[in-house]
Amino acid sequence: MSKRNTSIAKIGFLIGKDGEDSIHKKQVKNFKEVPDHHRWEGNNIDVDVAIAYYIKQHYCVDIDIIEPNDVTKKRLLKNDLNFCIGFDVITADWLADFFPDLKKRVEPIFKQSKKYKVYPSWKLQNFVYRKGPYLKQFEKAGIPIAPTILMRSTGTFNMARVNRVLKKLMKTGWTSFVIKPEMGAGSFGFKMMSVADVVKNPDKLLKYFRQHYKNFPGFILQQAMDGFTKYWEYRLWWYNGKFAYGIANKAAVVAGGTEIISKNPPKKELDICRKIGKRIFALLPKIKYHGTVSKPVMIRTDFGCCVGNTLDKSKYFLNEFELQAANYFTSHTPYPVIEKGAIAYVKKFELVTGKKLRELK
Repeated sequence: MSKRNTSIAKIGFLIGKDGEDSIHKKQVKNFKEVPDHHRWEGNNIDVDVAIAYYIKQHYCVDIDIIEPNDVTKKRLLKNDLNFCIGFDVITADWLADFFPDLKKRVEPIFKQSKKYKVYPSWKLQNFVYRKGPYLKQFEKAGIPIAPTILMRSTGTFNMARVNRVLKKLMKTGWTSFVIKPEMGAGSFGFKMMSVADVVKNPDKLLKYFRQHYKNFPGFILQQAMDGFTKYWEYRLWWYNGKFAYGIANKAAVVAGGTEIISKNPPKKELDICRKIGKRIFALLPKIKYHGTVSKPVMIRTDFGCCVGNTLDKSKYFLNEFELQAANYFTSHTPYPVIEKGAIAYVKKFELVTGKKLRELK
């Protein structure tokens, strides 16, 4: 048996979508070499796996598909670079029921991202995970956000502290608010509350805090924006700092039980969101590779309506942004997500490692 040519680059892809973000069914035939254990419910393939195999098809490179529970220091060190394409620390929380110690095991590895050749760097990962602080930073820089109150999980959670929170809420003039633990995965811990109700029944808020504070660094309280129930939310994807594509959606709780997604969102509002999204890159941590400041290989910016709760569709605000482990909504857009995404990852690999990948003819 011949040995692998050690001059060939090897890229690790930390996957973890597992049915969350499947590619178009018509595209599956293009990935015959994907083994059954990287498919789900028969013949479906997720975008994180598809991008990795597309790169293998078109470049002289070896790929290493790494499942969440297979992330080890030894495995990562065998690769030239490891992309967190479908798995990160937040995803590890999602998988706690299956792998209870997963986050505890992988987070220290990710914190040494340079040593273990993990992309993105921990500095950028940790910045994105702290939604509350980055929203406040963006707000100071003039980025529109929903009115926000932050709470840390340190200290004692008793009725005296709840009363201090209630005083802040009553000063805002909000009718209702949403609350979520910082670094909570997906919609975990997301809850909408009426200000009048928690003022009347403060035990509800105290119970919520005591239920979650030991497991999360803090809480984010935001005004419940009426525009979420009236207008489209927008999700925009950016490859290496350049706008790639966008979709509009209405969440299941708003749309009556089934999420509605528009593949071709209204251009006017999309452009408003694009202009806002473009501004955040200057506010991200400056990560350099070989002396060059590098923008994230992929980020997704999410927007809601409307600033001031006015129902003015010209006043969208940034709700949050995520890195490349976020869903790509691949089957809900005509944009060539896999092909363009693969090119973006190749460019980033070349910048970070200084190694040029040879295209296959």
